[in-house]
Amino acid sequence: MGIESVSQKTLKSMHKDFNHVQTYVDMIANLNKHNISCSFNFVLGGDTDDLDVMSTTLDFVQKYKVPAAYFNLLAPLRARPFMTA
Repeated sequence: MGIESVSQKTLKSMHKDFNHVQTYVDMIANLNKHNISCSFNFVLGGDTDDLDVMSTTLDFVQKYKVPAAYFNLLAPLRARPFMTA
């Protein structure tokens, strides 16, 4: 699942307003309750991320027992709005 970030501020900056951090905990609990395995994909390195982004994300993954997590570094493409901003 591409939940991207545990920071609503970062999600907003990525134009991912449809992801809501406050729903993640219930979603994980519901998946675990029904023995549904999942993997979460995170993007690190957005403009609003700070130096604590990795530890905050890892804490979240461990606290809520996310079965598998993938971490990606943001790499803007040339001539895209994010790159020229």
